[in-house]
Amino acid sequence: MAREGQINAWDMPNFVKAIDATGRKTLAIAGTLTRVIPIDTFALLGELQQTWNRPLQVRERLNKLEYMMQALFVHGMGRSPLSGWPILLRLKANGMKVGTFGYLSTFQDFSSIRMRLAAKISKLAEQGDYVLIGHSLGGVLLRAAVASLPKGTRLPRRIFLLGSPVKPARLARKLLNHRFYRTLTGDCGQLLGSESRMAEIGPAPVPTTSIVGIAGLTGKYSPFEGEPNNGVISVSEASAEWIAEVIRIPLMHTFLPWSQRVARIILERVAAREG
Repeated sequence: MAREGQINAWDMPNFVKAIDATGRKTLAIAGTLTRVIPIDTFALLGELQQTWNRPLQVRERLNKLEYMMQALFVHGMGRSPLSGWPILLRLKANGMKVGTFGYLSTFQDFSSIRMRLAAKISKLAEQGDYVLIGHSLGGVLLRAAVASLPKGTRLPRRIFLLGSPVKPARLARKLLNHRFYRTLTGDCGQLLGSESRMAEIGPAPVPTTSIVGIAGLTGKYSPFEGEPNNGVISVSEASAEWIAEVIRIPLMHTFLPWSQRVARIILERVAAREG
């Protein structure tokens, strides 16, 4: 039965009906093992109804596989690593090894955060293939950290930018000289509004997917006027020629790391790369 773009066959109503129509109570699942745990099989095991017999040894065998695609999430400014767990739990349930990186932009300058992040990525690279996920400022930090990795370090398979600017952010430029903004966001907030400092980071050296919310206000009373935006950055601020794809979804900026659709996009890209 041909899939219609789904990763998990159990998301296909016709597939589920065909299985139920057999009247069987035991389901044997086979999959092709690439360099990543077979995402279809792992997801299916996690979602089968309780009426099916699921041999324990099958799940144990999957769990004992030595190789997992890794994913590292870096949160946005003013957030915490906890903000990424809604999508990370979905990735973990589908066989990926997940982790986070935290920082405090109010008290740490951009350079020191970037250095710590580069060190963490270097250790991650020693363990195998990985992807990087950055929300807002987190995506900027990831691009800067990857650019500063020691020569010979394994690069990420892909970078996912969630509402992350790749050029000076309009709101940051407007707030650069406001005392409250400067105090709260520190050096990182100044970087986001600086054309020269943002340009210094440059393009990511690996395939990059930019996922941008477009549920922000537009029109006369919006700082973005008629341009699609997520309330914090616009689509144009998250787009560049070197970005492989820009995906628009109807969400506000804050909710991007919580979205199951975002998790699905990441899983689809990982599966396509490994298949």
